[in-house]
Amino acid sequence: MNSVLNKIKLLLVCSVVVSCASKKAKVPEGDSETIYKFASEQLSSYSGEREKLELAEKALQRVLQKDPLHAKSYLKMADLALEYGYINGQNYHKESVDKALGLIEKAQSIEPELVDALFSKSRVYRYQNKADQALKELEKASSLLKKRDEDPLKNYFYRSGR
Repeated sequence: MNSVLNKIKLLLVCSVVVSCASKKAKVPEGDSETIYKFASEQLSSYSGEREKLELAEKALQRVLQKDPLHAKSYLKMADLALEYGYINGQNYHKESVDKALGLIEKAQSIEPELVDALFSKSRVYRYQNKADQALKELEKASSLLKKRDEDPLKNYFYRSGR
């Protein structure tokens, strides 16, 4: 009887493992915005799971294949570059920071008044210990938001997740 119960337990464990493995997340099909939203969700819920970064990267690559002028996808790719290059605290591998800056500048070349790009660029400049340049980017963002009659502090804290 014990051996039968042990076999049943083993079968249940195996079915749970197979079930979990088959539920592994995949990049959804759909339009650019649907896929972009999926990538954003993967990044915002990231807490050390490499699979989430890889899924987000695949999704963003798919968006950029469909729409090479999707500026916000370049910003998310910059976020990915920083996550891949994270060391500790506010320390990042130089190559990752440089790559992120290039991706942010690509987004700005597509959409020059993209406020999120200014916030992202400011963050990268902070990581490069370029406080003056970081502040200039925040001032540009503030100016753009004031022109749109939006509260700069509310937008900064909302975007930075604070």
